[in-house]
Amino acid sequence: SYNLGENILFDNITHGENYLLLYTNTNNHKHIIQNFMRQMANKNSILVYISHKTNQLNFTFNVRSHFFNAMGDNIIQELKTQLEKYFSEMEKNNAPMIIIADWVNVDLRDCKTFIPFLESLIKKSQGLNPPGWKRKYGEIKHKTPFLLVNAFDAANLNTEFIQELTN
Repeated sequence: SYNLGENILFDNITHGENYLLLYTNTNNHKHIIQNFMRQMANKNSILVYISHKTNQLNFTFNVRSHFFNAMGDNIIQELKTQLEKYFSEMEKNNAPMIIIADWVNVDLRDCKTFIPFLESLIKKSQGLNPPGWKRKYGEIKHKTPFLLVNAFDAANLNTEFIQELTN
């Protein structure tokens, strides 16, 4: 990826990679998110978009969107439950998947499970185990990674939280 002023170009997107996007001016971040999705859109890709209701995007292709008003432990649990269904579908169909989580305009101060949730997603994005029967019989050794993108408005985050994110 290349950062050329306000234009970010991707010549290659690889599953298993994680992108952390920190903004101080969020006017253009929605275009970047749409470009990520467009790069991955095809008939068997699983495209997931998670965001605050103020960041809703309309796509011209099939995207599974999840919106919320306020972040809390209950929302994290709902997201985990839904994402587990997508992970199962991804493994079953050997389908590529991208998850874009747009955390701009989200107040994360009172959500104690957010960082552990993010860490678990990052770990999972680096490789999922193959389905149970394949693990049992050892026919496949590889894992099925997916692409994960997390976007934040750095102006709304304190230094300690940004440090946690970058770790």
